[in-house]
Amino acid sequence: MKKFVFVLIMLAAVAVLCTACNATKDAYERYSSGYLSSDSLEESGANTQIPAGQITAAEWNDNRNFDKWLPLLEDGQEETAPGAFKEFLQRWQFNTKNRISVNITKEDAPVCGAVVKVYSGETLLYSATSNANGKAYLFIKSVNEGDSLTIEAVSGGQTVSREAEYENNMEVDIEVAAAGAKEDKLEIMFVVDTTGSMGDELRYLKAEIKDVIGQVKLANPQTEISIALLFYRDIGDDYVTRYFDFNSDIDTIKANISAQGPAGGGDYPEAVHTALSEAVAKQWSTGNSTKLIIHVMDAPPHDNVNDMSVYENSIYTAASKGIRMIPVASSGIDKGTEYLLRNQALLTNGTYVFITDDSGIGGDHIEPTIDGYVVEYLNALLVRVINEQHTGIVVAPVPYSQ
Repeated sequence: MKKFVFVLIMLAAVAVLCTACNATKDAYERYSSGYLSSDSLEESGANTQIPAGQITAAEWNDNRNFDKWLPLLEDGQEETAPGAFKEFLQRWQFNTKNRISVNITKEDAPVCGAVVKVYSGETLLYSATSNANGKAYLFIKSVNEGDSLTIEAVSGGQTVSREAEYENNMEVDIEVAAAGAKEDKLEIMFVVDTTGSMGDELRYLKAEIKDVIGQVKLANPQTEISIALLFYRDIGDDYVTRYFDFNSDIDTIKANISAQGPAGGGDYPEAVHTALSEAVAKQWSTGNSTKLIIHVMDAPPHDNVNDMSVYENSIYTAASKGIRMIPVASSGIDKGTEYLLRNQALLTNGTYVFITDDSGIGGDHIEPTIDGYVVEYLNALLVRVINEQHTGIVVAPVPYSQ
C-alpha cells in the first residue's frame, strides 16, 4: 500500500513539473516571436508570476473612421445598426457629432504641438493640440451648418487665424510660419481600476503593463520616458485614488504595479470621474512632448449630473493640454460604457482599445459596435499604439494568431 501511495505522489510531482516546463517552453516560444520581453520570461517558470503576452485585444480609431461613427448617433433599429448610441447621446449629452479636422503644416511638413482653438465670436468652443502628424480635431457641442467660426492655431509663438462657415466633418488646412521643436520625451500615465470586479483580469493586466513599459523603453532608447501610475476604486473603499508620480526608474515602477490588488467597489459605477480629474491635473510637462493616459477599466463613472460633469470636463481638459487618452475596456463593460470610452478617445485624439474573449482570460467581453478589427496581443498592441502616438508612424497590427 505504501509503495502504491509513493508511486501516486511521484506521478503527481512529475505532472506538476511537466506543466511548469510546458508553461516555460510556451513562454520561450512566444518570447522568440517578439511577444514576450526578457522580464516576462523570467516570470514564466513554475511558482512565479504570470507572463505577459497572453491577453488578446483590438483597437479602433473613431477619428479615422468618423464616417462610421456618425450613423451610430442617428436613428436606427438594432444595436449593430445605425443609432446604436443615440440613447446615450441623449442621456449624457456627450456630443461628438460636430467635428472640424485641422491639418497644421509648415512648408508642407506636419507640425506637432500647435494649440488649435475654435471660436464663435469671442466664445471659445473647443481647444486641442496637433499630434505627431499635425492633426487636431475640434468638437463643437452645438453648431449649425453655415455658422461663422474662427479657427486659430498657435505655433512657435505665432498665431494664424482662419474664418470659416461650418460644415459637419469639414477639413481645414493651416500653414504656419513657425514651429516649436518636437521633444523626444514620452509621458505615460496608467490609470487603472483596481476594484474587486477587476480581479478576473488584474493579475494578467499587471504583467502586460509591466511588459509594455519595458518594451517601450527598449524601442525608444534615446527617448526620455516618464511613467506615472494612478490606481482608483470608489467612494468608501480603503482608498479612492492611489498615485505614484512620474518616474523614469523602471524597476520602481514595476514594483509599484506588482504591489496592487483588487478590492472594494461593490456597485457597478466607480470613481472614474475622480481618477481622471486628478490624472489631468498632475504635473505634466508644458513642452511639446507626447502625453498619454492609458485608462484600464471595466465600469463607468457614477451616473449623476455632478460626477458626469467632472468626468466630461476632465476629458476636455486633457484635449486642451494635448493629453491623448487610450481607454482599455476590460470584461464586464456595457454598451453605455463603450460609448463613453470611445468619446474619451475621440475627444482627445486617442484610440479605443478593448480586450477580447480570444485568450479565454477573464469574464465575457462585449462585442464592440464597429466594422471589423484585428485581434492582437494586448502588450504588442499597446507598444504599437504608444510608438505611433510618439512618432506619427502608423504600423499595421499583427494578429495574435501569427
